[in-house]
Amino acid sequence: MPDARISELWPEQRASFITRRASELMRQQQISFTFVPSHSANFLNYFSDAVHEEIQAYAPDPFVYLLPGEAARQADVVIHMSSGKEEDAARLWADRYGRRHDALCALWLWDNHTWGMGNRQVVAASDIVFASHGYVSDYLLGPAALLAGHVPACSAQWTHDEAERFFGQNADSPRQDKLLFNYVNYGPEYPERYRILSALSAGLKPIENLQMTKNDKSRYFGMSREQRFLEWMQYKATVIVPLDRDLSTRVFDALLAGLVLIVPEHIPDIDLVIPRPLQERLGLIRVPDLELDTVQSAAYQALRLYDDMGTEGAYARHRYALDNHMLVNRITSVLETIWRIGSGEFSIVFGEHESRCGLLMRKTV
Repeated sequence: MPDARISELWPEQRASFITRRASELMRQQQISFTFVPSHSANFLNYFSDAVHEEIQAYAPDPFVYLLPGEAARQADVVIHMSSGKEEDAARLWADRYGRRHDALCALWLWDNHTWGMGNRQVVAASDIVFASHGYVSDYLLGPAALLAGHVPACSAQWTHDEAERFFGQNADSPRQDKLLFNYVNYGPEYPERYRILSALSAGLKPIENLQMTKNDKSRYFGMSREQRFLEWMQYKATVIVPLDRDLSTRVFDALLAGLVLIVPEHIPDIDLVIPRPLQERLGLIRVPDLELDTVQSAAYQALRLYDDMGTEGAYARHRYALDNHMLVNRITSVLETIWRIGSGEFSIVFGEHESRCGLLMRKTV
């Protein structure tokens, strides 16, 4: 007899299963969940050793976090983070077969702006999908999984408590009058970004050029978590050079460390996540492009702005990121969406969006 999770693929059946299961969870006094980080993040020691304990401590009522282990196999909700590599789909299917058959699988895609086919494959193994990059998420629509919306990237290298402690211990330390330029350079794989990074690293002043290659990220990820944070805190400003037009983790890491940001206009998601008036109050400088002359002018402006806003400005940027853009904030957003489906605030329909068909949410009340 075929497994219900495989045979129940038609849109109406899938919508019914997700809605019914979310509704059933609302009748429980507690809803258990667990989090499975991206497999590729393990090789970078990306997440803190305390990440699971922090998710447990910050879990919103009535959700209860189950730490990794045998008990987590019985979680009602499993939140998978994926970078969309082609092998991620097989890992997710294998993980699902080791859990309770009616667990809701929520997928949070971190790199849906790059790995197209891999992302489609892992979506097919999920129930509810959240895209980090909303501007390029329509291709994820399909009949098997609900595309539930945009849950942006965040600062996830440090827990909330680690970031607060590291910043507080070093808040009054002097910073260099330079732009931090600690990028992973993927070379011609991303030709426009490669051109921009090459031009800026050769001509922009004053910068601290700490670029790495995609095959060797040990200069940064080989450091302790505190050393990484302090690297950011040594500088007053940075410039955001996206892979495509993505709102990357770098934006939130820089804010968390108190830097002034130079941000190009061609990042559509940023205005949805950080409203323009707030950007101005925090000290984000928007530029029309990333050509050398444009960024050079903005660099001098950014360094002056840091001095004008002082340590109070740095603390305001840090506090804003700490309160709004950490991993625990994003986990809460995923859980709140599941709650809103289960409570009937949203229904799930098979419909068309931007010339594509798939499972969508519609507000009902």
